[in-house]
Amino acid sequence: MTNTFDPIGRGDNSLSSNNPIQAYRLWLSILLVTLVGLGLLLNLSHLDLRFSEHLADGLNGFVYSKHWFFDNVLHIYAARLTAILGLGLLLFNAWQALAPSANRKIIVVFRYIMFSWLSSLAVISVLKRITTLPCPWDLKQFGGMADYLTIEKMFSSMYEVGECFPAAHSSGGYGFICLGFVALALGKPMYKGFLCGVIVGLVYGGAQIIRGAHFISHDLFTIAICLAFAWFWAEFYLFRFNEFHLVETTK
Repeated sequence: MTNTFDPIGRGDNSLSSNNPIQAYRLWLSILLVTLVGLGLLLNLSHLDLRFSEHLADGLNGFVYSKHWFFDNVLHIYAARLTAILGLGLLLFNAWQALAPSANRKIIVVFRYIMFSWLSSLAVISVLKRITTLPCPWDLKQFGGMADYLTIEKMFSSMYEVGECFPAAHSSGGYGFICLGFVALALGKPMYKGFLCGVIVGLVYGGAQIIRGAHFISHDLFTIAICLAFAWFWAEFYLFRFNEFHLVETTK
């Protein structure tokens, strides 16, 4: 059977198996808390540092930092691809807004993707330019000049801006976590849409971690930010339109 449900709570919000909105929000809340909690654990316990030590050759730094595949392909060319995608989203949305016969459903979906993806990237880029947490390859133990910092010092005026936290490069992939909410709006399983963003983000982020450009915790916070923005825009934009009849299929 199918149970119609409203993810922004316009209907009955009581605890019941016929009202999966509560489970939907609870699951997302747990996921966000888990991501932030793991990020804090890795940073505060210095497990981030311990992991990066296995990728570096002491004071000689990270052996794959200039590797042609990780640097040129998965960093430089991937960053250009991200820029092209962003420009494409803007142009497509502008064209849809001006097209007299544009499909309203398509307009709403692509505007949502644009709002979610670009706002995630913008906030992460701003944070990267004002936080003090350094990149692994900038640390003294890897041939750099910086000390390892824990997250409570990320806005401290006692340290220089690290230009590293959160992970900006991988946000170009993780930003597409918003496709999970598009899938939900179209009556499809959320995980299928989430996987698109997670897989691309893991490729982008994994390459940067191997190069010594980021700690694992940097990516965890990036995922959390992208998920938070995707959820925000889904609740207050995408799901406000009556074109989307959200259903949950149960056996």
